[in-house]
Amino acid sequence: MRSQPDRTVDVTWAPTGQSVFLVNIQVEALDRARLLSDVTRTLSDQHVNILSAAVHTTRDRIAYSRFTFEMADPSHLDSVLQSVRGISGVYDVYRVTNL
Repeated sequence: MRSQPDRTVDVTWAPTGQSVFLVNIQVEALDRARLLSDVTRTLSDQHVNILSAAVHTTRDRIAYSRFTFEMADPSHLDSVLQSVRGISGVYDVYRVTNL
């Protein structure tokens, strides 16, 4: 292909109303009552469909939560992450790309 650059074609796909992709995020927070409820409510308020969740708390009372959800618009992810960061006790939230 490098020897014949005229054979390459630039391609883009426009997202359709039905296009969704899976996102995995990790939330790290100081453990407290109703933390899980606040995180799931915030994700729901952001109109994401949660497919799975795994939560555990360390002896130091640090809560680690991993969520997998569907999103239709990749540009919406920053807004979702920012909303979760605004939850009391949350000190980090980020996309997980290697599972």
